Amino acid sequence: ATALTLGALFAAQRKVLYPKPPFAPLHKEMRLLRTPEGNALGYAAAGAGQATIVYFHGNADQIGWSGAWLASRVRPRGFLAVEYPGYGYDADEETSEAAIDAAADAAVRYARSSLGADRLVLWGQSLGCGPALHAAARHPDAVRKVVLLSPFLSVADMAASLLPILPRFVLGPLVWDKFDNLERARQLPSTTDVLVLHGTHDDIVPFAQGRRLADELSSSSSSSDDATRSFVPLEGAGHNDVFAPPHDRLLWAKLLEFVDEKE
Repeated sequence: ATALTLGALFAAQRKVLYPKPPFAPLHKEMRLLRTPEGNALGYAAAGAGQATIVYFHGNADQIGWSGAWLASRVRPRGFLAVEYPGYGYDADEETSEAAIDAAADAAVRYARSSLGADRLVLWGQSLGCGPALHAAARHPDAVRKVVLLSPFLSVADMAASLLPILPRFVLGPLVWDKFDNLERARQLPSTTDVLVLHGTHDDIVPFAQGRRLADELSSSSSSSDDATRSFVPLEGAGHNDVFAPPHDRLLWAKLLEFVDEKE
């Protein structure tokens, strides 16, 4: 039975990892943009002197859902929501780790070259922490701050937490899209500021994974680097209710303080 279960999960792993929602259009206050590579973006411009947040959503989301609501919540800061290939406005594309990372790269390049955004903060949520870390490591001159909300260590670690009867070293080679965030965190410049937030009662991504990732980030930045590496437990919060009371007050206070702090 275990072999059959494992075989079924292996064959359908991208359907499990990417449960795409039905299409939802952007809110009227956001503009639909496209990078030169063709990736869809939802954009709300920053006010004078404000940072621009580049947002990478979770695996069951799209820019027409969280993008519109979060953009209104962070105003007057700019907000650029990145769509993944295979989702929303780009539903006809194939979804993979490589495709999502490429979309992240394209979004950061576009934000700098076409939107003129010179203060970029990358914000990843759940699955979105992977492309956020990837893009931050690839574009150190453009990105000095990263927010990770409910991050996992890797897809292999997530699989091991869901299938505890199988060790990680067995599951790891079977995973196509690895999103190895622990390794990606090690690739960040030691001067990159990072804020990690995680619900203590997260029922999807274990709280321990977020804490371990934060510990790795802290250990890779020395005091001489002048980087801020912080971990904020959201007491009592799960995975899908981090924006609901009472957890939302602490989340927004810490996140916006981090975004607004001058470098």
